[in-house]
Amino acid sequence: MEWLESLQKALDFIENNITDTAELTSFEVANEVFSSEYNFRRIFSVITGYTVGEYIRNRRLSLAGEELIVSDVKIIDLAVKYGYDTAESFTKAFTRFHGITPSAMKKSKSGAKSFSRIMLKIEATGGTMLDYSFEITAPIYIAGYNKIFPPASFEQNSITIPEFVKECCDKSFDKLMSVSADNMFKGCVLGYRDEIEGNLRFTFGVSCSESHSDDELTITKIPPCKWIKFKCSENEAKAMQKLWYRIYTEIMPFFSYKLADNITLEVSSVQNNVNEKYLLIPIRQN
Repeated sequence: MEWLESLQKALDFIENNITDTAELTSFEVANEVFSSEYNFRRIFSVITGYTVGEYIRNRRLSLAGEELIVSDVKIIDLAVKYGYDTAESFTKAFTRFHGITPSAMKKSKSGAKSFSRIMLKIEATGGTMLDYSFEITAPIYIAGYNKIFPPASFEQNSITIPEFVKECCDKSFDKLMSVSADNMFKGCVLGYRDEIEGNLRFTFGVSCSESHSDDELTITKIPPCKWIKFKCSENEAKAMQKLWYRIYTEIMPFFSYKLADNITLEVSSVQNNVNEKYLLIPIRQN
């Protein structure tokens, strides 16, 4: 339940500082609830359906519209209050959000769209099943390619990371399969996410032996770890995104374990007509 309380605290912090801090960033909000920015951005996006930036922008523009209708505030003062450097940039964002310019709304005293603040609650839903188990692994060595992605929304990553994976497969799929070690990940491709200086590092490859060396492929080591393993039963493009949502809403609020680090390991079987995907998340007991 701790992560749910932290997310609500973050939402309250945003609301209480919506006009006090022009540069209200995801880093500031994450720091307020003692979370890494990467982990906070991911949870926020999965649960609310918005990036932190989108949510803050929508709330500010919604409040700006309300204020413009009920008061005689100047448009330039409203722009500054809600974090815009110029009246022009404010007008552009305002018009895109409300479908009407600030000056037209000020004159007609109508036309504002409302974007309400998010309040979290636990809701009892149907008794659906989410398969999970526990795994304890020795060091895992991944031979493959890695790339640094700047902070982005969950939705953006769901586009850019698959594009990177496709590039890797097009370039070296046969080579990767040839170095796949004979272990629990045999015949599988791995997608490993961790955090480097606030950015997402994604490593795509296969499990290899400890002694493997390669001039082309990067060798990444994952230390010994205890994981919770979730099976992904769907095959559609957004299956993993749906799985994350279910993990955060159905498992984590009532679970006696919590995420240990900002890392995940996605595993997909690609051989012998076996279409199996699962997600490994490091955990630690409270």
